Amino acid sequence: MAAGDRAVAAGPPASADRAAAAQVAAFLVSVPAFWLAGRIVLTGPLLAILPPLAVLLPGSLLVTGMSELAAGAMVAGASRLAHGAVKLLLFALGVVAAIQLVRPPEALIFSTGAAFRWPHALAGILAVALGILLLESVSPRLWGWVILVLLATFLAQVLAGTGRGVGSALGGFAGAVVASAGATLVELARPALPRLVVFLPSFWLLVPGTIGLQSITRSQASEFVAGPSLTQVGLLVLAIALGLLVGATLVRPVQRAVARRRARVSP
Repeated sequence: MAAGDRAVAAGPPASADRAAAAQVAAFLVSVPAFWLAGRIVLTGPLLAILPPLAVLLPGSLLVTGMSELAAGAMVAGASRLAHGAVKLLLFALGVVAAIQLVRPPEALIFSTGAAFRWPHALAGILAVALGILLLESVSPRLWGWVILVLLATFLAQVLAGTGRGVGSALGGFAGAVVASAGATLVELARPALPRLVVFLPSFWLLVPGTIGLQSITRSQASEFVAGPSLTQVGLLVLAIALGLLVGATLVRPVQRAVARRRARVSP
């Protein structure tokens, strides 16, 4: 058998293993969360399982796919969107299986927890930043810039979404504009700092994988219609994708001016 044929033959089992791993991960994280929710004071177990699953959720696939569609890359964008949607569904199936096994009260499953508070939110952002910096082994000289862009992205997201919730489409659009433009401006000010390293933590803050997981889980685990919530996910994906494109467009004149200045200065 040729090497290409062997690769094709090995493809489906590998894909199946990744799909099974997504379901198993969601199931193993969800079972203790829902079991504890019925026995101790744990509000919002569906929200409690999102932090450990966040690094595995396909929010970046969804937003990147929408960005590619908006840029005219139809095949690549549609492929990423389909891949992300299937992965999200598999995660949701693992969560639903845990719900069916433990059977916690529905009021506990869909509890939203405590209200939004600025001190808690800022402390959470710093904790997220520290976790990403350590997870990705980011150089300490980049920490200040990463945290600066991350805080600016979060503030833009919250302030633009005031009265509509942090997950609103307008907040996602504003946060994406600031994340994209801010990372580019940092790279222009400090050419030695790679834009992608500064940008990715803010992008992961924006991606709507967690909201999508909640919406699909709700639609499968309860009897109420989740149409508006799923529609909100679609709008949020579109808003973030458009925000990334707008942010990149806004700083393009600055990039050209800086490039012309450096060309004149260089011998």
